[in-house]
Amino acid sequence: MLHPSYEELRDFINKKEVKITTRYELVLAVSELARSLVESGELTEKEADEREVSVAIEKILEEKFELKSVE
Repeated sequence: MLHPSYEELRDFINKKEVKITTRYELVLAVSELARSLVESGELTEKEADEREVSVAIEKILEEKFELKSVE
């Protein structure tokens, strides 16, 4: 099982102004953040060894980044 679960991550994100209602929206939002982290070069050396999506989820949970609504 992966941590956090989809439900835990969705509930955490939905406490903010952004509302994620489907898994598809969550995947799009997290993958967009992961791509932007890679393209901007904001990953530390330690983070570069991890999968980009995992790093993006960790940064969301640490409240270092906010997700944008997917439209």
